Amino acid sequence: MNASDKPDEVNAALGKRQRGVEERRLRLVRAARELIAERDDGSFSMPELAKRAGLSLATPYNLFGSKAALLGRVFESLVRGFNRDSSWMAGLSASERICGVVDRLVAAYDEQGRLFRNLWKALYGLDLSEHRQLNLSLSNEIVHPLVVSLARDGLIPADVPLPAI
Repeated sequence: MNASDKPDEVNAALGKRQRGVEERRLRLVRAARELIAERDDGSFSMPELAKRAGLSLATPYNLFGSKAALLGRVFESLVRGFNRDSSWMAGLSASERICGVVDRLVAAYDEQGRLFRNLWKALYGLDLSEHRQLNLSLSNEIVHPLVVSLARDGLIPADVPLPAI
């Protein structure tokens, strides 16, 4: 009997394998965040990262391809964590929404300032070619939900195209 004869077992095995891959990615991102926060310049080596995550040296490269991609994922995880829920903006005035976003940014920086500073240092230490491959747009993840909510409520003139904001 071959694998195509057992589709449920193949799907279950693939699901389990994919869960394992995602778990290792999370371990690497967590380890990178720890290492970045510990060092003033945000630097770390891939061997240090693999050791901290309890994985082989090949794993970070197999799962991310490069240190730049891993740093991009760390950045992404921080921004995504910030923007988990924009429902708090419902019913607030435009100025309250804007101040709310600023307050959340300040609180996140106050809570994890060393991590944010060191991550920026590490990101700015990348080659220009590596930088171009990363999508590190704070505006898309943090400001966009605010702008959409303001536009939806008619607080941005209709003749201003959203992509221009």
